[in-house]
Amino acid sequence: MSCVSKVREKIVNAALDRFHALGFSACGVQEIVDKAGVPKGSFYNYFKAKELLAAEVLEIYAKASRREILADRTVRPLKRLRDHFELMAAQYEEAGIAKGA
Repeated sequence: MSCVSKVREKIVNAALDRFHALGFSACGVQEIVDKAGVPKGSFYNYFKAKELLAAEVLEIYAKASRREILADRTVRPLKRLRDHFELMAAQYEEAGIAKGA
């Protein structure tokens, strides 16, 4: 991975963290770059706006949620729901999230 890709990855990972902790509206570019440990100018080298970064973060979140579990018609509907929510609960537990916090 090139140095350029690492900086971009740091920004995206920091945004995942900050958007989750603060919410999109309450999180500014400065909070993201501070968490990433990169200069503010680096943000604008990769993203023209915070909204474009948010779109990428949402894609990552959607992939991690594995929503395709819900569409698998070879599995009974109730089991699909149970499997999906068990996955989400495990991910939240791993991240240290409890009762919405």
